[in-house]
Amino acid sequence: MQSHPGQLTHGPKGSINVAYPMQAISNCCASQRWPFASSTLTAQGSTRRQFKNCRQAESTRSFNESSFLRKPVTCLAIPPLYNSMLARGYFEQQQPVSTRLLVSAAASRGSGGAGLADPPPEPFVEHIEERELHVEASESYLAYAMSVIVGRALPDVRDGLKPVHRRILFAMHDLGLAHNKPYRKCARVVGEVLGKYHPHGDSAVYDALVRLAQDFSMRHPLIAGHGNFGSLDDDPPAAMRYTECRLQSLAADMLLTNLDEKVVKFVPTFDGSQDEPSVLPANIPHLLVNGTNGIAVGIATRIPPHNLKEVVAGLSAFIKNQDITNEELRQFVPGPDFPTGGVIGVGQGLVDAYETGSGSVLLRAKVNVEEGEDGAPSGSSKSRTRSRRPTATNIVISEVPFQTSKAELVVKIAELVEAKTLEGVVDVRDESDRQGLRVVVELKPGVSSDVVLAGLYKHTRLESRVPCNMVALVDGAPKQLALRDFFKHFLAFRCDILIKRAQNQLGKAQDRLHLVSGFLAAMARLDDVVQLIREAKDTAAARAALMNDIQLSVTQADATLALPLRRLTSMERSALEGELKQVSASIADLEDFLARPERILALVDSEAQAVAAKHGTPRKSVIISEEEASGKVAEAAATAAAAAAAASEVLLMASARRFVHRVPSAVFEAQNRGGKGKLGAGLREGDCLTQVVRTTEGNRVLVVTSTGHAYSIPAAAIPPPSRSGYGSAIAQVLNTASSVPMVALVPLKPQPPPNTTPAGPSTASSPPQAAPAAQPNSAAQPAATADRHEASSSGDGGSDICAQRTEGDEAEGHAKRKAAAGDQFLLLLTVGGNIKRTPLTSNYYKTTKSGFSVMKMDSELDPVGWAASCGLHDFVLLASSSGRLLSFPVSQIPQVSRQGGSVKGMKLQDGHRVVGMTLVPSSVASSSISGGLVELPGHRLSVLLVTAGGKGKRISLPDLRMGNRGTMGSPCNLNARGTEGDTLAALALVNPNDEVLLGSVRGKIMRLQASSVEVASPKNASRVLMDLHDGDSVQTIAVIPTANKANDSSSSGSSSD
Repeated sequence: MQSHPGQLTHGPKGSINVAYPMQAISNCCASQRWPFASSTLTAQGSTRRQFKNCRQAESTRSFNESSFLRKPVTCLAIPPLYNSMLARGYFEQQQPVSTRLLVSAAASRGSGGAGLADPPPEPFVEHIEERELHVEASESYLAYAMSVIVGRALPDVRDGLKPVHRRILFAMHDLGLAHNKPYRKCARVVGEVLGKYHPHGDSAVYDALVRLAQDFSMRHPLIAGHGNFGSLDDDPPAAMRYTECRLQSLAADMLLTNLDEKVVKFVPTFDGSQDEPSVLPANIPHLLVNGTNGIAVGIATRIPPHNLKEVVAGLSAFIKNQDITNEELRQFVPGPDFPTGGVIGVGQGLVDAYETGSGSVLLRAKVNVEEGEDGAPSGSSKSRTRSRRPTATNIVISEVPFQTSKAELVVKIAELVEAKTLEGVVDVRDESDRQGLRVVVELKPGVSSDVVLAGLYKHTRLESRVPCNMVALVDGAPKQLALRDFFKHFLAFRCDILIKRAQNQLGKAQDRLHLVSGFLAAMARLDDVVQLIREAKDTAAARAALMNDIQLSVTQADATLALPLRRLTSMERSALEGELKQVSASIADLEDFLARPERILALVDSEAQAVAAKHGTPRKSVIISEEEASGKVAEAAATAAAAAAAASEVLLMASARRFVHRVPSAVFEAQNRGGKGKLGAGLREGDCLTQVVRTTEGNRVLVVTSTGHAYSIPAAAIPPPSRSGYGSAIAQVLNTASSVPMVALVPLKPQPPPNTTPAGPSTASSPPQAAPAAQPNSAAQPAATADRHEASSSGDGGSDICAQRTEGDEAEGHAKRKAAAGDQFLLLLTVGGNIKRTPLTSNYYKTTKSGFSVMKMDSELDPVGWAASCGLHDFVLLASSSGRLLSFPVSQIPQVSRQGGSVKGMKLQDGHRVVGMTLVPSSVASSSISGGLVELPGHRLSVLLVTAGGKGKRISLPDLRMGNRGTMGSPCNLNARGTEGDTLAALALVNPNDEVLLGSVRGKIMRLQASSVEVASPKNASRVLMDLHDGDSVQTIAVIPTANKANDSSSSGSSSD
C-alpha cells in the first residue's frame, strides 16, 4: 500500500501507521526533550532498537513525493510523541493516540509502490537546544530526588513500611509463608522479590529481610528467621542460601489482614506483568511500633520504636477524643521502647520530638555495680566472672543502647584504659551467654564506681542522645509529624480500609441476595421452570424463557440453569429461605455500619486492642527523668540505676569499735542448724560484731548515736572491703573529725510523696550498753531496725533485723484492713527501757555533715540503744535479758518532736536490761479481745528468740500476750531444765520461709532456715542453733526473706526496697 506523508493508516493488531519523514519526528522529539536516537521507549517501558538512520530524512515539510521512495523504517514510540506532533500540525488527520503508537516512516516512489531500493544518504541535521546548566541540573536532580524519597528511603505513614519491606512481606504472603508453615530459603524469597517487584540488587533485598527478622533491630520482628541472622556484635548474617524465613504471626495479624479482599489500591509492577499493593492494610500504627530510619536526598527520617500496648492505648485515647493534645497523649505513650532495652531520660528533647516531630532522646545503657567474691553478682550463688582477686568491684552492663555494637563497646573501653583516659579499671570482659548480655568492667580496689561510670558515659556509647526526626510520606509527600499526627493519619487510613471492606462485603451480600431470590422464585414455579427448559431449543432460548415467564434477571436465569437437580428438593428450599433471612440481616447490618461513623471507630479500636492483647509485651526500656539520668554519676545516678534494674541486696555491718563495711548478702552460704558459723567479718583484736543491717545500695541509712544524734547517708557511701577486711571507721565515712558513738543503723525506704502511707514491719534488737564500763561483761550490744519496707537492722549484740514484707503482702493486708496505717515514725529505745516516737520527715533524707538531734537525753547513763521505723497502728515487742517479753501498740507511745524526750517503755528487774525490739506491722496482725495478737489470713509469723549461748526457739504470735507500755511483760523460759545462767540476746520476727543470719561477737555468721527452728510455747526450753567457741556469744540476728526469690503469697517476710 502506498502511504502519503502525514496520513494515518491502520496496521495489524490495531496499531496506527504514520507515513512521515523521520527527520520531522526527530525534530519534534528534540523540541520536547524526549530521547529519540537509536532507540525509544514503549508505553510499558521496554526498549527496542529498530533503526539506525533515524535522522536521515528531509529537513523540511515541502517535498516531492516521487523522490521519497525508501525502505520503510519503523519504531515504537510513546503516545505523547504522536500527540505532540498532532498538536504541531504534522498530521492531516486529527486523531489523538492514547495507546501504543507504531510509527512508520515511508514514502512511495513511482506508482503502485513497485521497486523498493535503499535511500540515498541524507545529510545529518543537528538540533541543539541551549539551556542553563543550573536549570537542567535542578530539574533532572529533582526528578531523581523525588524517586528516591518516594520509592526508596521514606516510609508511608499508613503502614510504616518502605517499598522494599512492603514488597518482601507481600511476596512472602503470596508464597504462603505463614507462621504455621515450614521455613523457606531466604534466597527463594529474595528471588521472588527481585523478579516480580523490586528491580534492584539482591544484597539490598536480603539486608532488608534480615533486619525485619532481628529482634535487636525491630521492637516487634515481622519475620521469623531460622539460622544466623547477625548479632549485637555486628556479626554479618549467613548467606541467603543458608538461612530460612517465614512470616511472624504478628505480621499477618497487624499488616496483612484483609489484603486478599482488595481493600487497598494495587498498582502495576515495574514490568507491568502483575500488580502489587501500594500500601498494606495495617490495623495499628506500625510506624510508631517498629520505627524506622532512612536517608533520602536532602531528607532523612529517624523514628524510634515504641511499645505496642502503649501505642494501642494512645490510639484508643485518640479515637475517643480526636482533639487530644500531644501532652495528653504522652500519658499513654510516655516514650520510646527500644528492642535492646536501656534507660531513657525523658526531658525537653523528647517533648519537642512529640510536639514538633524533631527532638532527641537521652539513652543510656543499663548498668549495675556489683561487689562480691570473685566478682560474684549480688544474689547469685555462682560467680560468672573470672577475676583472680579475692574481692572485685565490677560495673556490669546488662543492656546496651539501641544500635550499639557490644563488641565495639568492649574494644573502645579497652582502648580508653590503655590510653590512660579511663583510670581505675583492671579488666574488661564480655561474659555474655544464652542467659543474656553481660559486659563486666572490673575496678581497682578503692576506686569509686561512680567516677568510672562518669568516664564511660562520657567517652563511650554507654550514653548517647538519639535524634528523632519523624518524617514520613503523607499522600505521597514527605511531612514531619508530631505524635498526634501519626494517630490522625492512621485513623483516617484505617477507617477507609474498613469502609472499603464493608462495601465489598455489602456488594457480595447483595449479589448473593439477588441469586437466592431468583432461586426461590424459580422453585415457587418449579414445574413451569422444568417445562420451559425442556421445551427450549438451546441455552439462550431457555434463558430468555426464564426471563420472560418467571421474571428472572440474566444473572438469576444463568444461575438457575446451572443448578443441579439435587438442589430442587424441599429441604433445599428451606435452606434457601434461611439463607435469605441471614443475608438480608447481614446487608442491613453492613448498611448500618457504613451509615454510622461511631461504629467504624469502635471497630478500629477493637481490632487494634485484639492485636495488642495477643502480641503485646512488657516495656523493655526503663523511663526516668532526664535530670536524674544526665547528672553526675553519684548518688542520684546510682539510685536510678538500682531502680532500673533489680536492686542488689547488701549487709551493712558495724562493730563495737565503730567500724562499718558493706558486703553482698549472698556471700554467705546456708548451713544446717548446729553448724559452725563461717567467719563473716574481719575484726580487729578486741573488737566484736554488734550490728547487721540488710538493705539495698540505693537506699539511705540513718546513723544513730548513743547520744541521740543521727546522720543521714546513702547506703552506698559505706565502703565495701573484702570479707577479711577491717572496714572503715564511721567517722571517716561521715567525713567528721570528732568521734561518732554509733549504736544503730536504720535503713530508710525512698522518701514517700506527700499524703502516702508506707507500711511494713520493722525491728530492732538488743544492744549492749553503749558505755561498756557501765555494764562490763554485757553480751548485748545496741542495734537498729530497718524501716517498714526494708529489712530491719539488728542492733549490737542481740539485735534483730525484722524481715521486710513484700509490697504484695502489704497491699493485701491494707485491703483487708481499710484503716490507714498512719505516717512513718522513727522509734528510739534506750538500754534502760525508755522509748520515743517521732515522725520521719523530709529532714531525715537530707545529707548534713554535722547531723541532727533525734532524741533529748535524760541521762548519760541511759544511752540510746535501738532505732527503727514504724507505723502508727503497728505493735512493738520489747525483750529483756531476763527473758521477759512485752508487746503493746505503737499508738501508746506519745508522738514528740525530734528534740523531745522519751517515756517509759519497759520496766526492768534489777540487774537486767533491754536486749531487743521488734515491730509487728498492722498489715499482718491485730490485737484480740483476749489480749493477744491475732494473725491476719495469709500470714504465718513467729518470734525467733536466741540466747547468748546460741540456743533458740520460735514463739507464735498468738502465744504473745499484749501488755501496756511501762510494765515488765510476760516471762519466757530460756534454759533447759536443771540449767541456768543463759540470757536472752536477740529476737526477730520471721516467716517459716525466711532465712536467718546469726552473728557472733567474734564475727562469725551462720545462715539457716527459720523453719528449722522448732515452734514452742514460752514455757518450753530452747535448743542449740549455733555451736560457739569458748568466749564467743551470739550478738545479732538478720532475717533474709524468700519473698524476693519466689512469689510466696503466704510469706510476710521482708524484702529489700
